[in-house]
Amino acid sequence: MILKRLAASGCCGLCLMLVATADTLPEDDKSWLGGSVEMAFMSGYLEQGMLINDEAVWQPSLTLEAYGLAFNVWGNFDFTKAYSDEAPAFTEAVYTISYSGQLAPLAYSIGFSRNTYPNSSEEEECGEECYL
Repeated sequence: MILKRLAASGCCGLCLMLVATADTLPEDDKSWLGGSVEMAFMSGYLEQGMLINDEAVWQPSLTLEAYGLAFNVWGNFDFTKAYSDEAPAFTEAVYTISYSGQLAPLAYSIGFSRNTYPNSSEEEECGEECYL
């Protein structure tokens, strides 16, 4: 469990360093790398129409993009123990890698996502999906 948290923290730290490095590049070199960081605080969490948590959650997201290739890390952090005995803790993390491009006149995106539930007592600890 501790190794998973360390690995996730390390990945997030590396990604943040890359985003910070992109800001120090000369103006003409910035176009190769893009990224975004989101810090959403929500009053609850719904997933595909199902109520997961009706109390406060934090859903941070980090995305890095270069040459059509993108990597995203998203998480759900429960603040209360109403839905997770491990709270306050991350209850879900999604790692996505995708590639987007264009074949005139169509645009496409292909990707792979892995959902993990780091503090779940359920036997199902991950799920995977591909998309086009």
